Amino acid sequence: MTHQLFLNPGVWRVAGYYLDRDTHRGNIAGTFTVNQVDAVLTTQSHIVLNDQVNKPYVNSRVVEPFLPNKHATLWRSSHSLMGPLQGSFTIVEDSILSNFNSPNHYYVGSEYLIQVFSDEYSSRGAVLAAGQRLISWRIELTREC
Repeated sequence: MTHQLFLNPGVWRVAGYYLDRDTHRGNIAGTFTVNQVDAVLTTQSHIVLNDQVNKPYVNSRVVEPFLPNKHATLWRSSHSLMGPLQGSFTIVEDSILSNFNSPNHYYVGSEYLIQVFSDEYSSRGAVLAAGQRLISWRIELTREC
């Protein structure tokens, strides 16, 4: 199986819902863009919660290249709410697993993405802040171009 997400440039539409720390449910919408210049892979997500378009959450990530015959790599990012993050991606057949944390481990999280079709992924994830759920989500990513 060849993954398109994270491994090939493109723009993905993001839609779904989240649960906040008090289990209130809200809508998620946005874009996830993957770019590659030479061997450097970058991603940028612009996520809006509950139609608050003037307050997007932006995450800019640099992904280390996947080496031949290796199924895991590291990444680092700058998030508009959580600040610097570091994490990993591990490919397991039709799925991509990601674990991440802030440098002081105040924020820790994980995300599970499964490839539904070559141009569609389904994601579940959660972030903890000081050991308490900050947010969890269920989203679908659909390739636009």
